[in-house]
Amino acid sequence: MYFFKENGLSKNLIAFMLVSIALLVTVNVLMPTVLSSFKFTHFLFNYESEFVKRGFIGEVFRLLGFEMNYQLASIVSYALFILFTVVFLFIITSAFKDSLMTTGAWLYIFMAAIHSATIQHFYVDLGRFDAFAFLIAILSIYLIARFSRVTSFVLVPILIILMLLIHEGTFFMYVPLILGFWLYRSAKFKEYLAIAIMVFISVFSTYVISKNGLITNMNQEHHYSSLVKIHGEDRISLSSVAVLHGREIKENFLLTLEAGFNKKRIHEHVKLFIILFPLFLLMLMLVIEEVKANGFSKKLLFIASAFGPLGLYPLGHDHFRWWALALTNLFVVLSIISYYDQSFKKLIISIFYKHQALVMVILVSSVIVGGMGVTSAFQRL
Repeated sequence: MYFFKENGLSKNLIAFMLVSIALLVTVNVLMPTVLSSFKFTHFLFNYESEFVKRGFIGEVFRLLGFEMNYQLASIVSYALFILFTVVFLFIITSAFKDSLMTTGAWLYIFMAAIHSATIQHFYVDLGRFDAFAFLIAILSIYLIARFSRVTSFVLVPILIILMLLIHEGTFFMYVPLILGFWLYRSAKFKEYLAIAIMVFISVFSTYVISKNGLITNMNQEHHYSSLVKIHGEDRISLSSVAVLHGREIKENFLLTLEAGFNKKRIHEHVKLFIILFPLFLLMLMLVIEEVKANGFSKKLLFIASAFGPLGLYPLGHDHFRWWALALTNLFVVLSIISYYDQSFKKLIISIFYKHQALVMVILVSSVIVGGMGVTSAFQRL
């Protein structure tokens, strides 16, 4: 079923986009997201007394002379969300700037923009350090794309280490995305060797940060009470403080096993897969057509790298956060490939136009259920 004509920007499509955006803005203005105590507590981590994992952001503000408080953290969180939104929209539109008179291109851009996994999720999860890491990952990709291999080899490892200092989980969230792009654009053996060295640096840095990033000079109760004394009990999350106390890989795995695999979580996963099934189907058709046209290539490895966040499934019970990050990465990857590969861009435009009924189902469901959550599947379902 075709709702919109193939070429030219349909008035019906414009009307649908405007109504959808208006509904999303209205709902989120009436029910605004605020910075949670869990995420605010992470802003208080720094290196003042000793090195701790996830303390880099707090340390930067401390060294700049800012005394972290809830108001400042909230301002930073909203500013970060706006910056993420601008960068993400730029990525998904720039690849199609010469195809903006085609319906398929607009359907792709609009889906990427309002899907539950992308901008909506980052708003629902306001203040999470994932947005900082995303921006660093995009900067790394830009360096690889625009600068010499020598410059990239010097600067990208530094940026990867900065990401890992922000959150050690970025080893799964964004390091595969960066290395996947480097592999996609590589053509020489020396570049493959550089990628292998990057993998070693990433693994080693993640191990060191995870192993040495726990607090040793005070216990959890003392740490929690000292923060409560300054900021108040309603602002400090005990579970957030617990991240820095005795939470190594084994403890994270056991916690995930307990909290992440139960009847309630299974029910949430059922909702997730029902809502995401049309998107999975659309992406499957895209990959099948790509394989038919070009066989198996580095392009597919780059697409696969988007799903790195799912590697955190057994290590953290924020399962729907991992899905949201993976799907956001997927839209970034598809847009980047479209920027470099005209035939792939034409394939996306064609698939999205031919299957616009499926696309409409995805768009409408994204507006209805809202952003993907962290430990629950969707904001409004």
